[in-house]
Amino acid sequence: MSPTRSKLLSIAIAAICGAAMSRLGLPLAWVIGPMVSTAILSLSGRVVFADIRARRTGQILVGAAIGLKLTASSLSGLWLWVPVAVILNFGALWVALLFGRLFARWLSTDTVTGYFAMVPGGLSEMSNVAAAEGGTMEIVAIVQALRVACTVCILPPLLLWLDLHGTFSSSLSTSSLGWTGLGTVLAAGGAGAWGARLLRMNNPWMIGALVGAACLSVGGLISGELPRLLFWLGQMMIGMTIGARFKPVHLRHIGRQLPKAITLILSMMALTAVIGTVFARVSGFDPASSVLAISPGGFSEMATTATTLHLNVALVTVFHVVRAFIINGFSAVFWRKFGA
Repeated sequence: MSPTRSKLLSIAIAAICGAAMSRLGLPLAWVIGPMVSTAILSLSGRVVFADIRARRTGQILVGAAIGLKLTASSLSGLWLWVPVAVILNFGALWVALLFGRLFARWLSTDTVTGYFAMVPGGLSEMSNVAAAEGGTMEIVAIVQALRVACTVCILPPLLLWLDLHGTFSSSLSTSSLGWTGLGTVLAAGGAGAWGARLLRMNNPWMIGALVGAACLSVGGLISGELPRLLFWLGQMMIGMTIGARFKPVHLRHIGRQLPKAITLILSMMALTAVIGTVFARVSGFDPASSVLAISPGGFSEMATTATTLHLNVALVTVFHVVRAFIINGFSAVFWRKFGA
């Protein structure tokens, strides 16, 4: 099969899996379905669709959709919790250092590779920084992809099973944006992404689009939701991008040690869930939103889960934006000072 046909086939299968999981009522269906199907195809050696422009488009769509969920009232009291988010995310680096040393011992690899494999940062960023610091890029790449995949596949269904829905968006308009409103939101999201990229921010497409759309929503200039089809399409592009990171060459570097790596990832998830539950008790926020805010999952996936389950999107967004700055910006500095 030609590469073009193989890519088109991967898109078709991803769409079918996303639709099937959506029909089953699973949260984050349009991320999980495409992610799993693309990962299976990629690991089988097939060429899959993983265009960077599609990923960025997906991030802009999802970022804009989440930004529309934010209001002035929902953000007003959260600035008081930004210092807590800073402390917890610097704490995440210490947790990564601890789990990284366990990773290195269990999987017989070097500590720099173990550390960057466990840091809950950007998938591409952690792999590249690890290589620059002398780590094994392939191991970091597959473990980072596993971290996001495990969190996405376990946490949202678990919250649904526990019936931890919220009422965060009940006061917002649930009507779909008209053509004029849609054009305005996408233009604002695109401008925000462009500005964030000029500022060299981490994950500029997602964060910039979110800020651009949120400015319209917070200012009362736009009210409504992104059309579901576009929201699903954005999630699908993100899911396929994660799935495409599972490559046979990466698995060969970790081999039979894969169960140990997954055990460490699940242990880290459990620890952050405990911390999130404690934070909920102290802060008064609901447990599900707090766990999502502190979880080691990716920003887009966790914020999308909060949006889908009507949880506190603002809380999850603020904590993960702070993480994007701290983890991606200071993980290498932290390693040189405390880990090397």
